[in-house]
Amino acid sequence: MRIVWGEDDAWIPLEQGQALADRIAGGQLIRVPHAGHLVQEDAPEAIVAAVLDRPGKG
Repeated sequence: MRIVWGEDDAWIPLEQGQALADRIAGGQLIRVPHAGHLVQEDAPEAIVAAVLDRPGKG
């Protein structure tokens, strides 16, 4: 599972995103520079890239 997290999130620290990813089997934290809590607004291309980059899915 991929977790997309803005590096500049002022509401929930990046460390919380990493802790969440660490607790999920196969979890992967995708850090998005220059994005805050609303990554989908700050960097929508990062969300698209995370969804479309699905190894093993065809």
